[in-house]
Amino acid sequence: MVDGSGSICDNDPKFQYGTDVTCDNWNFILKFMEDFVNDMDVGLTSTRVGLVTFATTATMGWNLTK
Repeated sequence: MVDGSGSICDNDPKFQYGTDVTCDNWNFILKFMEDFVNDMDVGLTSTRVGLVTFATTATMGWNLTK
């Protein structure tokens, strides 16, 4: 589960809504998830990975059947 709410960027001093500046805090989350999953043996007969993001509502990115 990953927090996808706007509050992730609220404490990023460089980020301003409505500009093209990327939120470093969100990039840190993406990098952590990438590194975390890359350290696993992911496959149908080994570690399974699903994704759910949440903010106001929860959204399934993908489930464990893919």
